[in-house]
Amino acid sequence: MSQQNYIKDIARFGLENDQDKLLSTLNEFIEHNKSTKKINFALQLQSLLKDSIRKQNNQLMKVGSPTHYQSLQDRETDELILEKLTSDYSLKNLVLTEQAHDQLGNFLEEHQQSELLKKYNLPISNKLLLHGPSGCGKTLASYVIAGELKKMMIVLNLGAIVSSKLV
Repeated sequence: MSQQNYIKDIARFGLENDQDKLLSTLNEFIEHNKSTKKINFALQLQSLLKDSIRKQNNQLMKVGSPTHYQSLQDRETDELILEKLTSDYSLKNLVLTEQAHDQLGNFLEEHQQSELLKKYNLPISNKLLLHGPSGCGKTLASYVIAGELKKMMIVLNLGAIVSSKLV
């Protein structure tokens, strides 16, 4: 199905208040975007969906409701700079060298075994520096880390703070 058809279906099911079809179509649209390499957009949609479900105790927010308008006002100020995301990505979604895979795997295992390390008063690594040229997978790696650790990720939008025209 094309992106336009997904958007039409999402709008129709939302306006008809058909939550089952709306959720199903949204999930299909998220998977469609993942498969067409629009990973950031898919993650943002997925995060919005999860946040909405979490906020409404498993009920979607009705567009036009007072809660929806308040949410939009909050988003205008808060989420311009910070965005909260969740991720379903795992280590198998990354293509890495063996060395990078081992290092990332060790970092993840250390955090997954944090209770054991705390029991013996051993320190836990709490920093990770991802570096490389544009498009090498730094952002996807951060989504994988959040997904593997089942943690919410907060993304800082530097473009909302610093203008590219500043020199």
